[in-house]
Amino acid sequence: MIEINLFKKYFVWTLIAVLVIEILSFIGHQVALLDWIVFFIIIIATFCLTLFQLKFGMLIALTELIIGSKGHLFSIDFLNFTVSIRMGLFAVIFLAWLITIFRQKNSRVFSNFSFVPLTAVFIIIVLNLINALANHNSLSFIFQDINAWFYFAYVGIFIDAIKDKNILHQVWQVVLASITWLGIESLALLYYFSHNFSQVEVVYKWIRDTGVGEITLLSGNVFRVFSQSHIYALIGLFIVFVYLYFNGQKGLKKPVPWYLSLIVILSLSTTILSLSRSNWLGLAVAGIGLIIFVLAKFRVKLLELGKMLVLSIIMLSASLVLILGTVYFPIPTPPDIDAQDMLKQRLQLDESAVSSRWSQLPVLESAILNHPIIGSGWGSSITYKSADPRIVEQTKDGMYTTFAFEWGWLDMVLKTGLLGLVVYIWLLITIWLKGLAVFNQLQSLPEKSLIAGLLIGLVALVTTHTFSPYLNHPLGIGYLLLMIGVFSFYQYNVRLLSE
Repeated sequence: MIEINLFKKYFVWTLIAVLVIEILSFIGHQVALLDWIVFFIIIIATFCLTLFQLKFGMLIALTELIIGSKGHLFSIDFLNFTVSIRMGLFAVIFLAWLITIFRQKNSRVFSNFSFVPLTAVFIIIVLNLINALANHNSLSFIFQDINAWFYFAYVGIFIDAIKDKNILHQVWQVVLASITWLGIESLALLYYFSHNFSQVEVVYKWIRDTGVGEITLLSGNVFRVFSQSHIYALIGLFIVFVYLYFNGQKGLKKPVPWYLSLIVILSLSTTILSLSRSNWLGLAVAGIGLIIFVLAKFRVKLLELGKMLVLSIIMLSASLVLILGTVYFPIPTPPDIDAQDMLKQRLQLDESAVSSRWSQLPVLESAILNHPIIGSGWGSSITYKSADPRIVEQTKDGMYTTFAFEWGWLDMVLKTGLLGLVVYIWLLITIWLKGLAVFNQLQSLPEKSLIAGLLIGLVALVTTHTFSPYLNHPLGIGYLLLMIGVFSFYQYNVRLLSE
């Protein structure tokens, strides 16, 4: 039986390691030599650990992915090229995996349920590289664009590493520890910036330069704390909530640990304070999806559904209290902040971010029509008029050329065409159907709950991708690989499905 138990060494070790890593990242941002030293220590240690056991490479990659946002907690400049810690980890983990399968002469990748659609994805990647070169797209744009898609090459590590229940336990501990850290860090930053501490410029510069997050001053002392990694707070709250509720209501003789409730509340707080409308939309749609799923698959009665909704409202209220308590914490004396005004500002439809997003749309649609079937290749760019104050300040007229777009699905169609979109959707459907099959075959309620949480998390991710690109970014691709790895574990351990 798979259960979430956070008072285990991998959860604690992950939290401690992440704290140390981020402190070193902050100091390394001020001292370049330390940045280099820590970078190479991490890379070398990861390579050795992955050669020792593949699981360590996978767990390190997962941790960095969830907490690292854009992957630049550490980076080095080499021959006018910046190598991020995510790139370095990918290189050594992938190399260690190749060495391992060469030694063992065995890998489960080729017999995996996702092999055919993933092969099609890799073909699309190569075809659109050729397409991009043929269309004379910017080489810099091509590299930056296709670089994210290389993350799919990690799939072998996820499939081959999760080979027994102990490793699956460890995966859950590491993932939830990383998500817990996201919440702690986000609230800490909200507290730090809203209480006028000293050295805010230094902290802000570290956050901005490493891509860990974005701190935006809305007005007065009202700040928005956002990170691209917050998508995992959104996903994580569904995974833990489903597990928490259904194991608390039935199935387990002992009560579900109280600290799981805190993770849900912390993750919900992180999703709210991010002030990301894309994440909020993902929360709403996945919430509806959860209701449909529990009615259809868990076959709950309306009374039980009502209890689940009440629990959701209680946790939402607790999350809001946690955010307000952080903002108005009396030590030191809190500034004069109007939380209601903060929300109103963020919801204004004429805000620059919304305006810029909609300004992209007609130009993007026009560019798609040039090559609607096969796409225009990686690095395809458009020029549009942006209302972003930073861009207006730089360009004077607001005209901005970019290859990265807020409209995730349209970004895919522009670069890979309808052909690439169909292939990607095929992969998503394959993963979803495999997850449903595992859910239907499992007898253990804790395990069924975790599989259900993963599936609802996918609904949140796919929805959010509409307005904020994730499925063409390591953050979203990494989640798909996690799902493939977990579902593959049951594929290769069929006997566990009936236990």
